[in-house]
Amino acid sequence: MYFDVHAHHSSLAGEWVLQQDVHNFGVHPWAVDAETLGSQLFTLDALLVHNLPIAVGECGLDKACSSPIDLQMEAFEHQIAMSEQLQLPLILHCVRAADEVLAIRKHGIALPSGICIPSQPWIFHGFRGKPEQMQQLLRAGFYISFGYRYNAESLRLCPIDRMFLETDTEMRPVRYLYEEVASLRNIPVEILKEQLADNYHQIFCNAY
Repeated sequence: MYFDVHAHHSSLAGEWVLQQDVHNFGVHPWAVDAETLGSQLFTLDALLVHNLPIAVGECGLDKACSSPIDLQMEAFEHQIAMSEQLQLPLILHCVRAADEVLAIRKHGIALPSGICIPSQPWIFHGFRGKPEQMQQLLRAGFYISFGYRYNAESLRLCPIDRMFLETDTEMRPVRYLYEEVASLRNIPVEILKEQLADNYHQIFCNAY
């Protein structure tokens, strides 16, 4: 089985896709809006509680979009709290905000009950950064998910037990990405499939 850790389409033959808005729910930073944020988060909470998802997100921070960063932060912190409350991993969207995300992961968020230090797995989806940034994320405990656009050196250096692959909005089968990555790392595709399947089951243990 080829595991695709983040996609906006359903599974293809021989694949298992963690499909956005089916297996995981979140308020994307692009969608954050001052007039509707309260209702967005209320609706999200209901989806997370009643639909038995296996992850929260995608959610996070994006300094390249037009949504106000303070509202993005409010939405992100709410979803971190839900991830911790429901004990679900979090699918992270992060653009030009790695320092802020790392600080939150290290120092936590303020809740009425006190400071909450996140402990659930965070998967940095669609990672395209350089190896130096990746190493920071790995040291902080992140998992790294690569799509069809990636930094080749980062992909070569990422520990295979901390890696995922994804298609996101691409419609190409994820198996092609597996073949590409296996060739780049000079390992058999079957070894890559087995390890990423192990990673998937470790993180999303309630998927089946």
